[in-house]
Amino acid sequence: MGPLAAIVDWLTRAQLRRQLGALPVLYAFLDMLQVRAIINRHCPSGRADVDHGTVALVLVLNRLTAPRPLYPGEPGTPAPVVGAPRLPYRPGPPDRRPGPELALAYEAHGNVGLEARRREHRALLLAPEEGECQPLGEEGYVGHTCPVVFQYRGQTVVHHGLVVISRPMQQALRDTRTGHFQALEENLTKVRQQIGQRRHRTAAQVQRRAATCCRRSAVGHLVQVQATEENGQMILRWTVDQEKLQAEERRDGRYLLVTNDPNLSPAQMLARYRQKDGLEKRFRVCKQELRVSPIYLHKDERITGMLLIHMLALLTYSLLERQVHRHGLALTTRRIIAALEDLTVIETHCWDGSVLARLTPLSADQAQLLVALAEIVSELRRPQPRPALGEAPAAPVVPGQAQDLSPGGAPWVRLLLAA
Repeated sequence: MGPLAAIVDWLTRAQLRRQLGALPVLYAFLDMLQVRAIINRHCPSGRADVDHGTVALVLVLNRLTAPRPLYPGEPGTPAPVVGAPRLPYRPGPPDRRPGPELALAYEAHGNVGLEARRREHRALLLAPEEGECQPLGEEGYVGHTCPVVFQYRGQTVVHHGLVVISRPMQQALRDTRTGHFQALEENLTKVRQQIGQRRHRTAAQVQRRAATCCRRSAVGHLVQVQATEENGQMILRWTVDQEKLQAEERRDGRYLLVTNDPNLSPAQMLARYRQKDGLEKRFRVCKQELRVSPIYLHKDERITGMLLIHMLALLTYSLLERQVHRHGLALTTRRIIAALEDLTVIETHCWDGSVLARLTPLSADQAQLLVALAEIVSELRRPQPRPALGEAPAAPVVPGQAQDLSPGGAPWVRLLLAA
């Protein structure tokens, strides 16, 4: 041990290694959302050692950095030890109100519904010819407007309908159907080749075997098979029912949108409907990335609290990803968390009570990412003045450009960690 190292060892009481990961980045966003302050304002903690806002912050950060099903207990641990039942929660049945009742509810509350699934409305799908439809503003999509009537317990409402014909969906469905026909033909050819073998010696046996192939195929209802014996020879024939096939193809790519908003144009109805994919993808993040299930809670108030934690985590996840994309970085939140996973701080506690915290060496990619994220956080915290009329917008700047990316020369890294 050299003399300098001996002096450091003599001054040091203890050293602690703390893995930070992406906690500084995620905490900065939660701090900007004022999650802790809002929860403490609505749920006072009284004399508790740890306020409810801090507990919520810890749980949200856990969901983002180490998502696991909450409260499962260790395998083999008795239930009294964990203090709550450990069986997954089974939710009640979903809302099964009929479509007309939902339509009346939409009408009463001014909501906008954008899909009809009732059997009596399916006839509307086949009414317009493709030549009668008008373009909907997106390539490959045409549509035709129609009134849609809902009746329920003596009440009637008429909403605005739009029959959409999606040519990309048409082509995809027909390509899939062609593949099913090819697979069914291969199976029926195998049955024909097995004629005369065991369980394929009579017309009835061959007919049953061919019918089984059709029953297992998605296009079997469109194919007619017949096994006959002619001049002592077994023959298996099959044909495609062209009338049924044309009826199937006419329904391809068609769906009905319904709204009670008379101000929406057909193009706006389609655009509004297609926006649902963005929301559904975010809830997929909640299910896959944040691990919202299985739920090991039974009391409704606990389940409500846990879902609130997941929604806050999803909000933070989505906002971080959106801000990163707006600044020209093609990164998902999960990739950011993975890139910063080994971010570590060494705390040196000296005998006089002072503490020295230093980051472990960073890779160039980590340093550049931290600089970019720190600039994004700083920009969000800084009030943005509105541009003057006629003023040209500023050129976009990719965060981290022209910055010293070394750990000692990146002030934005220290700013982010100080948050």
